[in-house]
Amino acid sequence: MPRCSNSTFNSPQRLAAACVLLLITIVSGCGTSTSKLQKVEISGPVTLDGQRLDRALILFDPIDGNSGPRAAGVIRNGEYLLEPDIGPVAGPLRVAIVSESEDDTPALNELAKRYTPEKIPHQYNTRSILTVEATIDGPNHFDFDLRNPRR
Repeated sequence: MPRCSNSTFNSPQRLAAACVLLLITIVSGCGTSTSKLQKVEISGPVTLDGQRLDRALILFDPIDGNSGPRAAGVIRNGEYLLEPDIGPVAGPLRVAIVSESEDDTPALNELAKRYTPEKIPHQYNTRSILTVEATIDGPNHFDFDLRNPRR
């Protein structure tokens, strides 16, 4: 087979590199649109019966045809902030807020979760009625004023 001395692909290494670049170009053009799965910053205050909620978790799950991963963050001193690198995808989201054990020891924390009743009413976590619409342009600042129906 004749060999072209002026060819870009005159060595196996250059040919392999060109194939890898071509593959990367093809793969990066496939899949879901990045704008559809763009993560956003989301923040706000959370109160329970008028008191700032502390030591809790906030979860954002895409709903109503919105796809993407669940985003989760911590609530400390009545505030949550999820920056874009860990925030939810833009679109409709179901929000769940759950208590965190008072103990920092992981084994005791897991044990406490089994035997400690949830202080946040079920309509805000396991049967959450909370929803928000996060937008790419923001601001995505949502206040959650939770009420305990037993009070």
